[in-house]
Amino acid sequence: MFCHSMEPQEFVSQVTGVPSNKVNVRVKRMGGAFGGKESRSVQLAAILAVAAKKEWRPMRCMLNRDEDMMTSGQRHPVQCRWKVGVSLDGKLLALEADVYDNGGYSQDMSGAVMDRCCTHLENCYEIPHVLIRGHCCKTHTHSNTAFRGFGGPQAMFIAESYMSAVAEGLNIPIDELRFKNLYKVGEHTPFLQKIDEDWHIPMMMEQVRKEVDYDNRRAAIEKFNSEHKWRKRGISMIPTKFGLSFATALHLNQATASVKIFADGSILLHHGGTEMGQGLYTKMCQVAAQELNVPLDSIFTQDTTTYQSANASPTAASSGSDLNGMAIKDACDQLNERLKPFREKYGTDAPMKTLAHAAYLERVSLVASGFWKMPRIGYVWGNYDMKTVKPMYYYFTQVSSPTLPSHVTRSGQH
Repeated sequence: MFCHSMEPQEFVSQVTGVPSNKVNVRVKRMGGAFGGKESRSVQLAAILAVAAKKEWRPMRCMLNRDEDMMTSGQRHPVQCRWKVGVSLDGKLLALEADVYDNGGYSQDMSGAVMDRCCTHLENCYEIPHVLIRGHCCKTHTHSNTAFRGFGGPQAMFIAESYMSAVAEGLNIPIDELRFKNLYKVGEHTPFLQKIDEDWHIPMMMEQVRKEVDYDNRRAAIEKFNSEHKWRKRGISMIPTKFGLSFATALHLNQATASVKIFADGSILLHHGGTEMGQGLYTKMCQVAAQELNVPLDSIFTQDTTTYQSANASPTAASSGSDLNGMAIKDACDQLNERLKPFREKYGTDAPMKTLAHAAYLERVSLVASGFWKMPRIGYVWGNYDMKTVKPMYYYFTQVSSPTLPSHVTRSGQH
């Protein structure tokens, strides 16, 4: 199974000599490890396609767990060697870092993973002077690939590591250090993206702090730790931001959708997004239902197929809902414009069955193809001109939550 229907279609087309319009990739749903299904499943698809063409019969291959772990790749291990400059009152001033990821025996997506890692190395903290160098390392292991977070979690872990080191070195409470250095609206990331009015982390941190009674709980934990030699407890409140869009592959930030209204008012929906347990199919049906003002159960999506959605981008980079949802909205807007005269005639609350049947009798098309490309973005590496630089990410998802680890012993065992 794939989270990217276009890539296996293209590779199967190449190895079999069959044009893409005769290769239909269907994705009903996926289980876990969906990052590894963005590119590392292509080799199996291509091999099976060649065998199927040669033998003129269906082919199937199922790896056991050992084979899968050895060949399909996993999350990139990352090592970072950093130096951080900070004032005595805990204000971050400078960061220099060399970041290394273990790409394995081939490049695969290691470069793109490193790009995202480098652009999340400051997490939610403003650092005026930053120099980050990324190094993709070729090793003798399997080729590591896309994995949940795509380099972002590794970078955030590194950021919180140097924040902890600074807090210990200056004897400043880590929470105070975090609050002191949070981005403010109007500041810029190391890649010159402006923090705009949608920045809510400081407000969210304050809200979480009050809602969970964080200060009193932390005081109680410190009291417990002072009274217990072997058992220790902990609590932390960590902010995170994650850039939304395919940052280093601008062409992937696009999507298409097809919405078909039948004469009985039922609706068939196709889009390029794949379902991997995140509820994308449900959300896309909800978008169509809201835009067309119809019940959710009147909309049906069978699967993702290249015969219905050509040139689909991967369902990745936290952009699946945005890209496909906006493409669906575009198609629905077209249909609403065609149905406008019939709503004026039969009323805004008229059921879709009435509207669709009337439109059909008047020979009005009830099929629409929608398209959307993500606006504003277009960052180019090496452009440091504040006047011309474009944002790398469309926006940042933002999370602030308390973390309560299980108690640990003195030896570090959980």
